[in-house]
Amino acid sequence: MRFIYAGLAFSTPAGRISTRAGGTESRDGEQGGEIRGMKASVEKRDKNVVALTVEVPAEEVEQAVERAYRRLLPRLRIPGFRPGKAPRSVVEARLGREYLLNEAVEDMVPRAYESAVREYALEPVERPRIKLTQAEPGKPLIFEAQVTVTPEVELGEYRGLEVERPVRAVTEADVERVLDSLQERAAQLVVVERPVQAGDFATIDFAGLLEGKPFRGGAASDYVLEVGRGAFPADFENALIGMKAGETRTVPVRFPDQYSNPELAGKEVQFTVTVKAVREKRVPPRDDELARTVGEFETLEQLRQDIRQRLEQQAEAEAEEKVREALVRRVTSEARVEIPQVMIDRGIDRMLRRFEESLAYRGMTLERYLDVAGKTLEQLRSELAPSATEMVKSELCLAAIARREGLTATEEEVREEVERRVGLARDEKEAKELRELWEGEAGKELIRETIEERKAIRFLRDQARVNTVIVAEPEPAAEPGKEGEEAPRAPQAGSPAREASGEQDASG
Repeated sequence: MRFIYAGLAFSTPAGRISTRAGGTESRDGEQGGEIRGMKASVEKRDKNVVALTVEVPAEEVEQAVERAYRRLLPRLRIPGFRPGKAPRSVVEARLGREYLLNEAVEDMVPRAYESAVREYALEPVERPRIKLTQAEPGKPLIFEAQVTVTPEVELGEYRGLEVERPVRAVTEADVERVLDSLQERAAQLVVVERPVQAGDFATIDFAGLLEGKPFRGGAASDYVLEVGRGAFPADFENALIGMKAGETRTVPVRFPDQYSNPELAGKEVQFTVTVKAVREKRVPPRDDELARTVGEFETLEQLRQDIRQRLEQQAEAEAEEKVREALVRRVTSEARVEIPQVMIDRGIDRMLRRFEESLAYRGMTLERYLDVAGKTLEQLRSELAPSATEMVKSELCLAAIARREGLTATEEEVREEVERRVGLARDEKEAKELRELWEGEAGKELIRETIEERKAIRFLRDQARVNTVIVAEPEPAAEPGKEGEEAPRAPQAGSPAREASGEQDASG
């Protein structure tokens, strides 16, 4: 876990001093070097909370004050002195001794804090709460940093775990479903001179009036609608059946009471619809010509064999994924750890970010989803808390196994993963942004953690006793007809096994 302290607020007897320093450098970029003679002690305060008491010698504080003076000097304009030439005593008289001392404290505290964190090998998970207990000219700087740290994990047994490896049996019905899909993809839409039938693709213009007025999203031109699929309300689609190209109708449509758009829910809208063209979907026959169309196959039988092989590879990949997930679940369930609330909150944040990205892909915002689902953001966060807790616990367990077994990420592995992620960019601009993201210290640390989780999962898999069983896949349920927009499913916690494995589905 990487410590970030930018923007700390220090609580002091005289008020607040904010620090903007970063890393172990002074704010002007000069290296402050090691803090000689610094003393630190650590005390456990609460569950996963420790207090560091740090004392910086007066000599080091004086050097920091001198650096602050020299840093400010070129920017000061003091009557009677050329820029950059005013003595320190004059600067202190003009600005006040406390000003330079405060500048020095801003420089010293983050460096001293990081040094103490390294000394005691702590892993902070949030910004510390700093309290200055002594910050006076000519005296040591003393402060206390209270911070939540990564919790200790009490692992249960994780070597030699016994799990099932359920391999889905590939049947002829599976092959037939893929062939059906390939035929559908190879189908052509052909203009026909007859009335619209269910299953046709009608090109239409439509305009709706709600209480006699147009409304947002209620009109379109040259819209292609598959009649009977349920993309539009049933009243609308049923009214198209029997219409011919060039025909216009007025269609009353009553929207369901629970319709996703509250503006339309339970309301009746008058649509004027004109059919401009009628197309029939013509599916090619299942023969050798289809095999040559969809790939480099000479015969339908070759295509069948290839489909079966790919399905079997996919079934094997899915079985391995289930093994990894089962192992992580076992390890997590048998471990004991008290997770700080801040880590659970960050887990919820991660889940929400992924969910927002998923919604954006479908053209929906989180605010829109909450409106459709009829819940508040606080309610959604509360619902996600159990999953986020389990996700964080899994990650902590995998990190603990990696530490115990010495499974570390090498610099070469980190570099390779950086290049892999940069290689996913769609253009040079995105590649540059990704490189800046993943080559930064925070990015590399995230990659390092991911690699070590991946190694921990492989270790569990190598140590496990795995029993392969062949399972039949249940028949896929028929997809129910839909009227209008439905709320997407709530976000689910990502599987650490899936995210850390670095392996892709064989179907991809």
